[in-house]
Amino acid sequence: MNLTFATFLLQTNNIDNETYKQIMEFSHTTEMQEYLSHKKIINIDQCNKLLQLYSNTNHTSLESIDKEIVRRLPKNIADKYTCMLIHLDKDYATVAMANPLDEEAIDTISIHLQIPLKVLIASRNDLLLLIRNHYEQPEKITRLSNIRMQSETESVDAEFLSSLDQNHSLDQLILSILNEAANQSATDIHIEKHNALLKVFFRVNQRMLDPIQLNSALSQPLKQKLLLLADGKITDSQKSQDLSFKFDYNGQDIFTRMSVLPTVSGYSIVIRLFHQHHKDFFTLQNTIHDTYTLNLIQSRLHSRKGMIILSGPVNTGKTTTLYSIMQESAKENRVIISAEDPVEVRFNNINQVMVKSETEGLSFDAIVRSSMRQNPDLIAVGEIRDGKTANTAMRACIMGSMVLSTLHATSAINTISRLIDIGAEYYLLTSSLKLILSQRLLRVLCSRCRTPDSLDKQSIKVLKQHGEDANDTYFSPAGCSFCHSTGYIGYQPIIESLSITDELAQLCRSHTFDKFKDIANKQLKGKKLLNNAFQYCQSGLISTHDIKRLALEYA
Repeated sequence: MNLTFATFLLQTNNIDNETYKQIMEFSHTTEMQEYLSHKKIINIDQCNKLLQLYSNTNHTSLESIDKEIVRRLPKNIADKYTCMLIHLDKDYATVAMANPLDEEAIDTISIHLQIPLKVLIASRNDLLLLIRNHYEQPEKITRLSNIRMQSETESVDAEFLSSLDQNHSLDQLILSILNEAANQSATDIHIEKHNALLKVFFRVNQRMLDPIQLNSALSQPLKQKLLLLADGKITDSQKSQDLSFKFDYNGQDIFTRMSVLPTVSGYSIVIRLFHQHHKDFFTLQNTIHDTYTLNLIQSRLHSRKGMIILSGPVNTGKTTTLYSIMQESAKENRVIISAEDPVEVRFNNINQVMVKSETEGLSFDAIVRSSMRQNPDLIAVGEIRDGKTANTAMRACIMGSMVLSTLHATSAINTISRLIDIGAEYYLLTSSLKLILSQRLLRVLCSRCRTPDSLDKQSIKVLKQHGEDANDTYFSPAGCSFCHSTGYIGYQPIIESLSITDELAQLCRSHTFDKFKDIANKQLKGKKLLNNAFQYCQSGLISTHDIKRLALEYA
């Protein structure tokens, strides 16, 4: 059969005689496809189309999958033949295969299901992804947690914990949880202990997936192991802790931030995953796609003075952008000191200091004051939380250092009033602050299942007020097996940038805030968060839902 397909490729002028001789050495059609793709003779999509044409087999995009039906076909068969059961009734079963010419696979599946087969062709990469999602980790996690039952007590039995450690059972369980979260592209892992219940949830595209039930006897050993992994204090079980650690996933480090919170019925542990956050990821080109903002940041870095503040609500990617700016600055061999709570990603070219209590002399304010004595080129403050830290950071600017920091504020203009509200001194603020970046994260639509949609009248009206014509058809989420029925596949940052000119600084110094807002709005015209988001909506990248939500803030 492979000979016939190879001849088909030759006769249809898709390969030459030399390539024909080379692919005849392969025993499977899949190997032929991979070779042709690797050598860039025929790409994998074109290979699939040609195989579909030759075998007279229909194609399936695998967008609607019932996980209960999928698992009627054993995992070992799905793995061996790269196939998936996608439909089953009393008359026939439908199987999606990467290689519909594999007669051995068809016979094996038919014998197992004892029913006639209808074979469809599907992308090999798509099948591998869905096999991993539907078969692997959730079952393994539950199985690993059912190691041994014991009565639920607050004090962990030493012999029990020792036996788990000797068998590496806890290590395997934790690694399985972490790997599954990475597989699912989850942003958060939620581990919750409620009396006799122990559950693990994954948050994917801001939506919580179905919980995985764990053996409740492991609640305390699991918590203690995680605390040890993150260098936490296992003796402070009734205190909240903010920690961090990293783990290896397919040869790359994934950094995490872990929050441990005791509750009346047990505990809540949340592990935030920073995907793609290896050293090479933190560049301005990777994190900021807006040329205007990119040029503003690079220009400010070249000036080597002043303060840049990144503002936005929680979980909007401010820390990632902060790290990227620091890495851009580090290219010029600058001395950088960063005060962080906690240190989320560790770098060899930044002096990172973990913030601790005031009594230990490592508060944000104390670290900034100590940093000034080391003559740094750049000081980064993980977050400005009070007027004391804000004023100390601004004094560092006046003394010659450049300062980066983050702040919780809803827009670039509101960042000024937020700083004043927490106690920043006017004379320090107007002398040091040079650039404000206000950031949000918007969800990226799944291109496989997005559906046409239009904006409501209120959103169209608000967009028109900001110079945008929104009388067109856009897209909204639907949900399919590839995006875990969420409708989304990732995040896109949007940023609005406000340069604090001499005119704006003078208006702030004289408390003329109405005039300040007018001048700032003129500078931001066409470049606000709403404008930037709408550009992505026009290109089909983000949904009408996110535009509607953002438009309400500008109404």
